[in-house]
Amino acid sequence: MAADDARTYLQTLEGALHVDPQTRSAVMSEVSSHVAERREELESEGLAPEAAEERALRDFGNPKQIAESLYSVHAIARGRDMVLAVVPHLAIATLFRFHLWVELFWVGVALVVALGAVTVAWLRGLPKWAAPWLGYALILPVLTLLLSVAALGYGVWMFFTSGQAPLSLTVYAVIAAWTPLCALVVFTVARRTISYDWLLGSLAALPVPFMAAWLFLLHWRGGVLIPDRVRALETDAATAAVFVALAAFTALFMSVGKRSRRLLILLTATPPLIVLAVTRYHTTLGLPGILAITGLGLLLVLSPILLDPAERANLPWKRGATAP
Repeated sequence: MAADDARTYLQTLEGALHVDPQTRSAVMSEVSSHVAERREELESEGLAPEAAEERALRDFGNPKQIAESLYSVHAIARGRDMVLAVVPHLAIATLFRFHLWVELFWVGVALVVALGAVTVAWLRGLPKWAAPWLGYALILPVLTLLLSVAALGYGVWMFFTSGQAPLSLTVYAVIAAWTPLCALVVFTVARRTISYDWLLGSLAALPVPFMAAWLFLLHWRGGVLIPDRVRALETDAATAAVFVALAAFTALFMSVGKRSRRLLILLTATPPLIVLAVTRYHTTLGLPGILAITGLGLLLVLSPILLDPAERANLPWKRGATAP
């Protein structure tokens, strides 16, 4: 195996190793050292340099299988990382359980703590506990981005069908300026997270459909200012239970190392929790509506795979398209 083939082997291993950059760098340094030691050992036994390198890499094994084994060891969160990962879910559950979300002081405290945690996580290269915090930090940009796109689309449709826009030109100008800013924030954070593991992007996206469902509940019950506070607080206990369940599923997700098991946790956790949230909010949706919302929520949670080039290339329809 030539030197180029050796570099290809190590690049394949590194690309398949879905861990944070610091861990990835340490692991690749260790792998390179082991390969070099094995090559030197084989050369001392009389093999030519190229043959020794080929034999050393062959003995080391399939790079993708090695990456999966290394991931199973290094991706598991323990101790402090596990606690920090579930804290945001439990904090949100506390805000709902004790009706603190209607108090501006506690909402402000939650925002300050969340922004501080996200800043620390960002500066430290996104450690294992960072994904849930990033998810909550992105909820406002994601929802405002969706609402901005919907408002612009609806305004264009109304203008061409009736000749009048529902909002003023100034409002549309603000929305047009705000939309790309939100998109930039969401894309930057998502891309950095997904660059080393799209499953962590899915874990970060897990709270989004539930917060969106709750915000739609507020709108259904009179708007964000909540003129009927008693009715708005009726579902706090159910909402708190949903976020406690999210904390439990997050802990389970981070306690396993196999990627297939992590994906299974996401697939089994999301639909029943969405159904629980929708049905507990006493909406008039029938079974088709509940199934549609559940499907959209599941697609949102799994959408980070589309931003991972390596994983996207392994999708069944992609493999079929590239097969000889």
